Amino acid sequence: MNKNYTLTLIAVSFLSFTSCTKNNDQPPTVTPVAKTALEILVKDGNSFVNGKDDTLDNVAGATIKLYANKDDIINHASPTFVLSTNSFGKAVMDLDPSTSPATVYYFTVESGNKRNIINNWLVKSVYTYPAPLFVGAIKPPSYPIQTPALTLGSPIFLDANNDGVIQSPGDDVYSDFIEVSVNQTASKKSIIF
Repeated sequence: MNKNYTLTLIAVSFLSFTSCTKNNDQPPTVTPVAKTALEILVKDGNSFVNGKDDTLDNVAGATIKLYANKDDIINHASPTFVLSTNSFGKAVMDLDPSTSPATVYYFTVESGNKRNIINNWLVKSVYTYPAPLFVGAIKPPSYPIQTPALTLGSPIFLDANNDGVIQSPGDDVYSDFIEVSVNQTASKKSIIF
C-alpha cells in the first residue's frame, strides 16, 4: 500500500508539472498609449477665390520654426524645432512629455516670400466679406481698422490688444503659438500671405 501511495504521489506530481503551461502562446496584452503631438496646417491666403472662402490651398513644403519661448524669436535665436509641411500642407510632430522643453510653442511659418507674420502682426484670417453694401438687418462683421484697408481677399491681422486698430507696438506679436497637452494632439491652422 505504501508502494501504491508513493507511485500515485509521483504520478500526480508529474502530471502537475507537465500540465502547467506558460502564456508564451498568447500575445502580450498591450494597452494603447495616447500620444502627445502637435500638428499645424498651413493655408495660402493668396489662393482665396471670391465666394469660396473655405477653399484656401494647402501649402506643401512650408517651413515651420518652433520656439520654446517668445524671446527666442525676438532675439533671433535658433528655433527649438524646424518642421516642414507634407503634400497636404500639414506638419505633425510627436512629443515626449518627459523630455519636451515646453508646453507652449511659439511658431512662424514661411514659404518663399509668404509668411504668417507680416510687420510683426499675425495673419488671423482672410477678408471674405463682399462689398460693404448691407440690406435690412444684416450687419457686417466687425474688423479692426488696419492699413492698408481691408479689401476682399486681403489678410486680417490679430488685434492683440483689442483696441480696434492694428498698429505697432500694441499689436506686435512676432509669432503664433500652439499649446500642447499630454496625451493629446494639439492642432492649429496658419494662413500665410
